[in-house]
Amino acid sequence: MSDTQRLFVALPLPMTLKRELALYQGSLLRNPRSLKVIKPEQFHITLHFFGDCTPEQRAMIEAGLPDIAATTGPFEIEIGGVSAFLSAIVIPVVTNRELIIALGLGIRQLAGTIGMPTTGHAINPHITIARLKDGDNPMDHMDDEEAEEAYRWDAKSLVLYQSTLTASGSIYTELLRVPLGAG
Repeated sequence: MSDTQRLFVALPLPMTLKRELALYQGSLLRNPRSLKVIKPEQFHITLHFFGDCTPEQRAMIEAGLPDIAATTGPFEIEIGGVSAFLSAIVIPVVTNRELIIALGLGIRQLAGTIGMPTTGHAINPHITIARLKDGDNPMDHMDDEEAEEAYRWDAKSLVLYQSTLTASGSIYTELLRVPLGAG
């Protein structure tokens, strides 16, 4: 048995917003049985996925996150609409994308300094609401008529999560919460 943990850092959403998004999610998706619908308690904005980390790497991530969180104070995020990104149906972030991207790049740099592999792909801030089956056309599952809602909240912290894979989907466990602007 491995002592590694699958880790990622994200901006969390307030529980009241997760409930609102669950209703929005239901109005957007056609035939959700043919999709892997994301549970509302799992909603977040991923900043960086580290993958399998040793206890030493986790400690270095935890030590580095306060410096990254200190680079910006709390800020408002607005999300709205619906689109496809890779193999997912997502709600895009429409405001303060540059702040989110900067946080993601800071975490990506942290990953490189602790010897974790990093990718060069662009950071595209969004909330995943469903995953597609291979070869599916995202437009076959989205109802554009309902995609006009906008939601706002203040991002106040970075969270280090553990992702545990199970037969019924991933379970995310909060390991560390670091306030933005603290330091």
